Amino acid sequence: MATFKQLPSGNWRMQIRKKRSYISESFHRHPAVEAWALAAERTIDLGETPTARAGIDPTTLSHC
Repeated sequence: MATFKQLPSGNWRMQIRKKRSYISESFHRHPAVEAWALAAERTIDLGETPTARAGIDPTTLSHC
């Protein structure tokens, strides 16, 4: 289950503890937190390990 908390800086922190998996991330906007948490919980339910956003290679326009 995901837990959301607003930090003093105004950012949002999300933590998921489910099926022996733990992951947490910080976001600037609450809708982004909810979307990422839903995707991470689906990944855990499928038996996979969710990846942190820092572990994802960003693609920019200069790469196209």
